[in-house]
Amino acid sequence: MLLRAAAGRRSARGVSLIELLVAMALGLIVVLAVMSMLVVGEANRRTTTGTNDMTQTGGFTAATLDRALRSAGAGFAQGFDWGVMGCKLHAARNGTNVLPVSAAFPAPFAGLLGGATDSADLRLAPVLIGQGQSQTGSDILVTMGGSAALGDLPRLVRGNAGTQKILLDNTLGLQANDVLLISAKSAGDCVVTQVDGSFTQPAAGTDTLPLAGLYFRANTTSSSLAGIAGSSDAYMTALGNQDADNLQMQMFGVGTGGILYRYDLLRSTGSSAAEPLAEGVYALRALYAVDSSATPDGVWDGGYVAPTGDYTIKTLMKTPDTQRRIVGVRVAMLVRSPVYEKTMVSPATYVLFSDQTALKYTINLSDDDRHYRYRVVDTVVPLRNLLMKQPAS
Repeated sequence: MLLRAAAGRRSARGVSLIELLVAMALGLIVVLAVMSMLVVGEANRRTTTGTNDMTQTGGFTAATLDRALRSAGAGFAQGFDWGVMGCKLHAARNGTNVLPVSAAFPAPFAGLLGGATDSADLRLAPVLIGQGQSQTGSDILVTMGGSAALGDLPRLVRGNAGTQKILLDNTLGLQANDVLLISAKSAGDCVVTQVDGSFTQPAAGTDTLPLAGLYFRANTTSSSLAGIAGSSDAYMTALGNQDADNLQMQMFGVGTGGILYRYDLLRSTGSSAAEPLAEGVYALRALYAVDSSATPDGVWDGGYVAPTGDYTIKTLMKTPDTQRRIVGVRVAMLVRSPVYEKTMVSPATYVLFSDQTALKYTINLSDDDRHYRYRVVDTVVPLRNLLMKQPAS
C-alpha cells in the first residue's frame, strides 16, 4: 500500500498551469524581441540598399552625361563659322526619313522646341538645353558630335565627281561605311550621308569619294546633296561609322516614373523609340558655362547662363557666334531612392544650383514624395572640343 501511494504521488508531479503560462509569456517576449530586431534590421537593410541604389544611379547618370557632353562638337566645332554649326539637319536611314521629323519626338521628348512643327527645324549644335521641355518638366539635353579619327576638323569639298560621288583634297582616314555630314554656309541645310561600303583606300590615294549605304540621302526638302556639295563653301564632317556603332547625336530627358531616357537622333539601331537609361532620376536641370569676354577667347569667366534669352534653344541653335561662347555645361539632378519609408524622411523642398542666387531652381515635393530619400548630384562638364575652336574668320 505504501509503495502504491508513493508511486501515485510521484506520477502527480509536473508543470503547473501557472508555470506553463509564465513560460509561454517569456517565450512570446523573446519571439517579439527577435522579430522586432529582424524588422528593424530589415528596414535598415532596405534603407541602406535604397541609398546605395540612389548613389549608383547618380554616379551612372553623371558619368553618362559627362561622356556625351565632353564629346559634344567633335568634328565640327573648330569650323563654327563654316556653315556647319546651325545648319538644318536632313537624314534618312534605309530610305526612311529620320530628320527633320514629321511629327513630335517620342516621349519624354515630345515637347522639344515646342512640339511637332518646330521640332522639324532642329539645327546642328554641339549642345542644346530645352528648358522644362521634357515630359516631367525637367530640361532636355541635346548633344551632337562626331567620333571619326579625322583630326576633328571639317574638310573642304571641292565639288561633285559624278553620281553619288564627291571630290576632296584627299580621302585619307576615311573608311567604308563612315557616316558623313555635308554642309555649306550658303545653303543653310546639311545632309547626313555615307561612304560606300565597297570603298577601299587606293595605295596611290584618291580624291574621289563614292557615297552609298544605309544613311545615304540624295536630297533634302529644299535642295540636293549634289547642289550642296557643289557649293564653293561646302564642307564634309565625319560623324562616325555605321559598323562601329559610334554615332553621337542624341538627347537625354526625364520621363514619367523617374526614368532617364536617351534618344538617338540618327536611329542607329533602327528603333524610333526612346531608350531607358536609369531609374530614380526625379529631376534634371542644366546651365551653360560661358565665355563672356567681348571677344571670345575660349576661357570660362566663372559665370553661368540659363537657357533663356539669347540662349533659348530656338535662338541658340541658329546662332553659331553664341554657340562658340559655351565652354561647359553644369548639370544638376535630383535622384531618388526606390524605398518608400513609413514616415516622411525628406524636406518639403530641394534647391538645385543653390549657390546661384538668380539661377537656383526649387523643387517642391508632395507629402507622398517626401516618404522617399533624395540626393542632389551636381557636376560641371567642360566642352573640350569648343575649347579648341578656330577664331572667327
